[in-house]
Amino acid sequence: MKYMYIVLLGCFSITMFGQTIISAGAYSAEDVTSPSITISAAEGLSGFSSSDTSIALTFTVSESTYNFVVGDVTVSNGSLSNFSGTGSLFTATFTPTTDGATSIQVLSNTFSDGVGNANTASNTFTWTKTTVVTDGLTSATASSSAYQIKQDFPSSTDGIYWISNASINGGTPFQIYADMTTDGGGWMLLNSSGGGSASSQSETVTSLGLRRYIPRTRVETLALDASSVMLASGPSNNKNQHTIISTDSRPISALRSSSTTNGGAATFHYNSAYESFTIYSGSSWEWSTSGCGPSDTTGWPTLYHACGNGNGVHYKPLNANAAGKDWNSGGWYSTWIR
Repeated sequence: MKYMYIVLLGCFSITMFGQTIISAGAYSAEDVTSPSITISAAEGLSGFSSSDTSIALTFTVSESTYNFVVGDVTVSNGSLSNFSGTGSLFTATFTPTTDGATSIQVLSNTFSDGVGNANTASNTFTWTKTTVVTDGLTSATASSSAYQIKQDFPSSTDGIYWISNASINGGTPFQIYADMTTDGGGWMLLNSSGGGSASSQSETVTSLGLRRYIPRTRVETLALDASSVMLASGPSNNKNQHTIISTDSRPISALRSSSTTNGGAATFHYNSAYESFTIYSGSSWEWSTSGCGPSDTTGWPTLYHACGNGNGVHYKPLNANAAGKDWNSGGWYSTWIR
């Protein structure tokens, strides 16, 4: 320890580097006490775990110091930024390098008080950076899409999941139904229609057994993050019997479009988008019309009308008689994106 003897004659102060380090009444005539320092974080107590991308640290010194700098702090698995403060209070942002254990400490003899007494070692502040689980099984673990869930958790099975999108309901998670099997999985259901009755609009479609379709604006937004379209049709006991898939840009562009032109950019008529689908299972789809043009196909959910062809595709969920692949079948049909 270093010793300094001071005779106080009246009221005075000594300033060093722009900071008062000794003033009458602030120090005893013989100051031999080492300054101590404590590290804390706004997000939690030492030893806590979280998925935060960074934490806000506070360094509290027992007395004023003029030479405590960021280089006096020892860290593991991370780095400090935004270091600031004077006197006895300092702050900094700690950002981890990787997930896992981290630590922050100030070793002894790294800075001193105004009379040269070196500091004692601080507490060792520890924090474990964890990974955010986005398996989509709860609203708290919502992912961005069925495809992302399948990529992150390959063993995911068909069923209901939670996703969120910053452009939909302010990012509030909502439920979807996902096919995690067909062609590697990762398909999100947009509508399930048919069975001799018209479909109705719903914020979510969570089952193939519902006659529901997602609102157009929501489909347009969700399609922005997708690149493939799958159409399925079949009887009530095998609704995905006939399945076709397109990875071409034309069908997914139709779902993104807000056009309301009959047979326009928001339909599979436009630019012959229907020609890009290939069979995944079942038999082929009949797209041709019979001498008449569609008069009621202006975009989601009405995507195609094989006018005059009773065996052709009638993708018209608002029509009770429409049956997707085959007007005469009375079957079910659905739209999926990935």
